[in-house]
Amino acid sequence: MIFEKLKRYGTTILFFLILCIIAYLPISSFLFYIKNDSFLNYFPPKFFISESLSDGFLPLWNPYINFGIPQYADMNAGYWSPITWAIASTMGYNVYSFTLELLMYIFIGGIGMYLLTGFWVNNKHIKLMAGLSFICCGYNVAHLQHFNWISGAAFLPFCLFFYLQFLKKSNGKNCIISAIFFYLFCASAHPGLIIGSLYFFLAITINTFLNNKKESLERPSKLITLKWHFILLGLIILLCSGIIIGYSDVIPHFIRGEKVALQNSLPHSSNWKTWMSFLLPLPTSKNTEWFATELTLRNSYFGLLFFWLFCTSFLFKRTKWESILLGLGLFFLLLSSGTIITKLSHQYLPYIGYVRLNGEFRIFALIPFILLSAIQLDKLLLNKENFTLKSRPVSILFYIFFLSALLIGTVGIINSEDSIVIHLKNLSNITNKIDQLKFIIDHLSFYDTLILQSLLQIFVFYLMQQSIRVSHSKRLLWLVIVDLIIATLLYIPFTGVGKNSLSFVDSIIAQSPKGIPIPALHPVVSNKKIRTDQNNIIGSWDMFGKQPGTIKEVPYPIQLKNMRKFFDSLSPEERLFYFKKPFLFSEDSLNKVKLLSYTPNKMVVSVYAESISKLVIQQNYYPHWFYTNKGFKENRVNKEGVSFMAVPLELGQNKIEIYFSVAKTKWALLISFISLGVLLFILLLISLRSQKN
Repeated sequence: MIFEKLKRYGTTILFFLILCIIAYLPISSFLFYIKNDSFLNYFPPKFFISESLSDGFLPLWNPYINFGIPQYADMNAGYWSPITWAIASTMGYNVYSFTLELLMYIFIGGIGMYLLTGFWVNNKHIKLMAGLSFICCGYNVAHLQHFNWISGAAFLPFCLFFYLQFLKKSNGKNCIISAIFFYLFCASAHPGLIIGSLYFFLAITINTFLNNKKESLERPSKLITLKWHFILLGLIILLCSGIIIGYSDVIPHFIRGEKVALQNSLPHSSNWKTWMSFLLPLPTSKNTEWFATELTLRNSYFGLLFFWLFCTSFLFKRTKWESILLGLGLFFLLLSSGTIITKLSHQYLPYIGYVRLNGEFRIFALIPFILLSAIQLDKLLLNKENFTLKSRPVSILFYIFFLSALLIGTVGIINSEDSIVIHLKNLSNITNKIDQLKFIIDHLSFYDTLILQSLLQIFVFYLMQQSIRVSHSKRLLWLVIVDLIIATLLYIPFTGVGKNSLSFVDSIIAQSPKGIPIPALHPVVSNKKIRTDQNNIIGSWDMFGKQPGTIKEVPYPIQLKNMRKFFDSLSPEERLFYFKKPFLFSEDSLNKVKLLSYTPNKMVVSVYAESISKLVIQQNYYPHWFYTNKGFKENRVNKEGVSFMAVPLELGQNKIEIYFSVAKTKWALLISFISLGVLLFILLLISLRSQKN
């Protein structure tokens, strides 16, 4: 029995693994690195966590990012995720493990969608198509560089699946599994996804109570259902106690901890113009002026077949669940697109106004759309004749759309002479294959992409229609595979990968000192620098050089208010006063400051003061920093200027301990991980008992 299950699920897992590797081959082969925000914003904190643990320190304060931030409150790092700690404390974070972790999230997201589709559909081929649709959906392809958008989205199908199982049969096992996956989601996700999920799952919960009219043995009473929901909520809060404490700690000091102005939020949407990506994703990689939104927020593709099925769903009678899925999907599509729904939600729905890039809400549209399409395909295969007849108008509209795009592309090239064909004559001047590929990508015009993908879609759509006519689900599966893999590989160069290899990025990171070294007490302006081209790839060497202090603000998402004030309010001359000094200095004892020991959370400093003065620490002032002098009386550090810390010095010899004290956060981390361990142990006991019975 066990071996049969392993064989059955093993084949499915291998299917998704192979197709994930192929679809994301430029990344999975390590030939190219994931560009932009990936190594600029998401890798540095994970690297710091890994380096801290390797030296035996808890990564509580990161001194290397913009004069220091509380690492546990960094929403980029996946700090509270057990997966982050498992990788950081074993193989450690390097460019390869970081890349593999990202691919792992895409892969497990497909597994989750496969399971979730099985809640409504039994046909294995359809479930495989749904899983692959999620793996290659435009959200994943477009946001490869946004690590916590991908890692958060990976757990959403699991959350929904196990929550539905919990609603179907409320017991201890389903409650614990559901709580664990909600915790993994919250610990891995961008805050915008967490906010979106509150409304997504709240809608499903409300529907459950409103439609729970008949009480029977199979359907528990509302009172029992409510009781189990309180238990589930309690377990989620227990597991997420660290996240709650960590985020609430930083919000008052964080520049993005306030509501975003509506006029600043609307441009970051997946507006109606980008909806052409449902049929033609590649053209949305061009023509920024027309789309008028960020490139990564334009792609919503989830497969040609599935979008056709989604459109046909409007022509048929729907079940209650299909209506719920459709309603949820349409609401979040409009919420992500900068429409009146976005404006009203921003004004009246709590927390929505804190999401700066409302285009990320489209993941909550794609999941219902994929599920609805899978259900439609199941109906199609069961009643092909009736379905084909009623869905013919949708098929005709698809062909009209593709032919129109083909015509627009052709006319556009003729009128503007804007085409890759015109530039191909210059390709012979480039000898490097990678540079040739980049040249082609850069010089593909909007009209080129319209023609290229329209021709592909017409051909694939025709073959899909033929397969539907003969009810050949296996051939249909292969066509879906081809369609999604080609769409993914065509789009990745624009939003996913840069032209440099992963080994080249690794050679840059390899210049970083191992572990957490004791920093040198030289002027901050003398901190090591690397070549500009290398610096641009990783964001800033200040995050890797392991020497506190920076002379230029690093555009990192987690920024403290007082750090921003330092760069905004002080003149270059005033800032230079600090930069010409070490990150630790005394006003009258510059050459008599000795750093006896150092960790990011604690430093011991010896200073001989010739007069009553102060020791300045060029680290951001934060409420949890304290000091003692010669072991006497703990005091909170003073504020130096607008941003830094200072400790008063006594006349003569001083031995000062300066430390970051966050007992509440340590306990929260312990409670989260112990609770997870206990719940996993209880699940094991339940599983063993059920096998015995």
